[in-house]
Amino acid sequence: MLRGGLFTREYLLEGIKDSEAWKALDDGRLGSLRAEIEKRLTAIQKLKKPNEAETEKELIWPVLEALEWHDTMPQQNLSVGGREKVPDGLLFGDSASKAKAAAEKSWSRFRHGRCIMEAKRWNRVLDRKDKADSDDPGIPSNQILSYLRRVDDATRGKLRWGILTNGRHWRLYFQGADSVAEEFLEIDLSGVFGLPGY
Repeated sequence: MLRGGLFTREYLLEGIKDSEAWKALDDGRLGSLRAEIEKRLTAIQKLKKPNEAETEKELIWPVLEALEWHDTMPQQNLSVGGREKVPDGLLFGDSASKAKAAAEKSWSRFRHGRCIMEAKRWNRVLDRKDKADSDDPGIPSNQILSYLRRVDDATRGKLRWGILTNGRHWRLYFQGADSVAEEFLEIDLSGVFGLPGY
């Protein structure tokens, strides 16, 4: 269910319990969050081969919303010209940051963000090319790493976090890690929720 080296296993199992964010969680809120995510996972599995857009609409954006990440902007361009680097989402820490970003050009909005997000179709392999997928022939993990390098440069180190997900696997990357490519945190929702075939 958990993979990667961004945080130690000890921190994820014990140390996190001392954080203010953890202490602020209540059982009722966690129960409703779990129910919402489970409902979305059940719905996405009923779709036959959901594409990226369907996965985003039916699962990824609703999960982020359930996690109370309300202040977002989709498809912001990292390039001054052209459309070469366009992560699927830019996530903000609050509405004031989003409002500041809205007044600027797309490529300069990233300096107000907290995290970028790149979404792939349901259960898409994240570390290899998919020869069967002509719409998305690249390697998703390379794509998010490229975006993070560009965002880190463009924001002078103010935005260093990225999420890569195929709906089933959710990865959190930090541009300041010793090895960004290997030191991520991955949560496999199929294991967390006991999905068929896990």
